[in-house]
Amino acid sequence: MYYEKDKWFAKKSGQWVQNKIKYVKGVRHILEEYGLWLEKDLYNPIKKWRLDCKSKDTSEDSKYCAHHFLASQPDFMSQKTALHEAVEDSGHIFELYPKFHCKCNWIERYWSAAKREARLQCDYTYKSLDKNIHTFLDHTGKLPNIRWYYNRSWRYIEAYSQEMNVKEANDVVVGH
Repeated sequence: MYYEKDKWFAKKSGQWVQNKIKYVKGVRHILEEYGLWLEKDLYNPIKKWRLDCKSKDTSEDSKYCAHHFLASQPDFMSQKTALHEAVEDSGHIFELYPKFHCKCNWIERYWSAAKREARLQCDYTYKSLDKNIHTFLDHTGKLPNIRWYYNRSWRYIEAYSQEMNVKEANDVVVGH
């Protein structure tokens, strides 16, 4: 969310030019626009309402700080990221894999296999690694291997989307 402000500046020729500058709106500015800004802390009326409580816990009361309160608003919860909107607006599919779970990303399996190959074939010198790196990547990057990495990752995604725990998902994927 941006707001524009007129800014005047002089060119080298001495001519004055008006330009619109975009500024990012802050949390307070947005809450004031919505009429939701609180001057006093609801839990301690002597103190001012905090802009951010620095807590990562989203289960906290949303009015504890302005940041959590704004994040709990329905229109903010449904808002896509700027990157997501830009990718979809250009006609592409926006897909993110959970960054915390390498089982769901096939490229992690590829890199892991390449590292394993390097450890088995390399004498642990930079010269040897530099000389053989393309061999390691080519060996693990054959099309059947890539398909296997992709399919294995996709089976984990399907298992987790059915709300299986780690052990159940592993049993389903490995037994497939």
